[in-house]
Amino acid sequence: MSVILKVEVATPEKLLLSVESQFVVAPGEAGDIGVLPGHTPLMTLLRAGELQIGDEDEAQRFAVSGGFAEVLPDRVTLLVDEALPLADIDQEKSIRQLQDAMEKISGLNDELPEYHVQLRRIAFAEACIALLKKMSGSKGH
Repeated sequence: MSVILKVEVATPEKLLLSVESQFVVAPGEAGDIGVLPGHTPLMTLLRAGELQIGDEDEAQRFAVSGGFAEVLPDRVTLLVDEALPLADIDQEKSIRQLQDAMEKISGLNDELPEYHVQLRRIAFAEACIALLKKMSGSKGH
């Protein structure tokens, strides 16, 4: 059995990350999914949230939008619409994006495709803001 996972994160534009790690936590649609080498194969939907690659102390962290994850015993592949490394998240920009999406959604019928586009924008902006808040709070510990 492998003791390492090949982890790839891809957006429609590019392969964002390809690394080896011993641990991954992804924001599954039904809750966070922790993956260690040897994990049972599965495919799942992802929600917007935090992606952690590596153990808590040395993890690479990303805010990701919804998408899909394929988990194999030696590999985790995440296909997401958007992903931002923690270091690239701009709090003011995320707040502006959240406010803009909330304004745009306010007058839309929930049956329109644009309504669901704005819902995804809101979820991703909230994921970015939550990750920044979590990490700024953990620095004092």
